[in-house]
Amino acid sequence: MGRQRVALLDKQMGAIESALKVAFEQEPLLQSKLELLLSVPGYGFVAAATVLAETNAFETLQNGHEIAAYAGLAPAPNQSGLSQRRGRISKVGNARLRRIAYMAALGAKLSYSSFRTFYESLRERGKPPKVALVALARKLLRVGLAVVKSGQPYQAAFRRLEIVGEVCAT
Repeated sequence: MGRQRVALLDKQMGAIESALKVAFEQEPLLQSKLELLLSVPGYGFVAAATVLAETNAFETLQNGHEIAAYAGLAPAPNQSGLSQRRGRISKVGNARLRRIAYMAALGAKLSYSSFRTFYESLRERGKPPKVALVALARKLLRVGLAVVKSGQPYQAAFRRLEIVGEVCAT
């Protein structure tokens, strides 16, 4: 009985993904944004489509701080008077977006990319696995927003340098 159920669910997921692909193909602007997001390691089709759906294709978001706050992945300090406790994420935001970003982070930490290096460096500095994954999820959302806003596919070697008010890639 269990194998039949799994086969049915796989068939239904395939049908839904096919319908989503057809819907994206009918909208050239959304298709181009989807292709840009898919260039970022960690984003699969479902994750990229969900992020675009939950953020209205990044139309109202302007920078990384806004996307992190919108997803509820912005840091929230925990202090009262002189006592300061360990901070946490705010969780005041879009739970579906936060969940899909976390799932994309699970994939990105296994990829051979700078995102894996970022995750591993956080772990080496003593961060717990979930804290490192949440930081990676936040970074993925910020990079995804930057890629879509720039209109250029993800470039692993891109570094932002500010030289007398100019930004250039190295």
